[in-house]
Formats: sequence, C-alpha cells, structure tokens
Amino acid sequence: MLFMDTTMCRSTFNNIEQSDPLFADLFTDIDLYSNRLGTGDQKQSDTIASLLKEIDKADLLNTDTDVLGDICSK
Repeated sequence: MLFMDTTMCRSTFNNIEQSDPLFADLFTDIDLYSNRLGTGDQKQSDTIASLLKEIDKADLLNTDTDVLGDICSK
C-alpha cells in the first residue's frame, strides 16, 4: 500500500473541506498521530488510506442518511 505521510493527509483533508461548504471543518478533530490509528507511521498511513477509500465509495451529497456513521460502524 502507498505510504501517505501526515503532511499529504492534512493537505488532502484541507482540499476536501474546501471543496464544498458541507465539508467545512470536517477533519478538524482528526489526530493524525493518534495511536488509535495504529502503531508506527506505516500502520497509521494504512488505516487512514483504508478509511479514505471507504469514504470515497460513499455518496455524501445525494443522501438523507448518516453515511459517515454507517461507514464507521463497519
């Protein structure tokens, strides 16, 4: 899996937040250094990449359901 450093992640999050007013400050509370993402840079990167792939599959704009809540409960 491609390694994504925290600077690239933060930049990606910023781009998403700026893409639509609905996403403003969406990632503000994400701690890219949290041990909950895994131990070590590679594991944390893998976890974040997996999460972003799941979010990418979701239709966030054209739904009335809690799509992010559904993704996180998988």
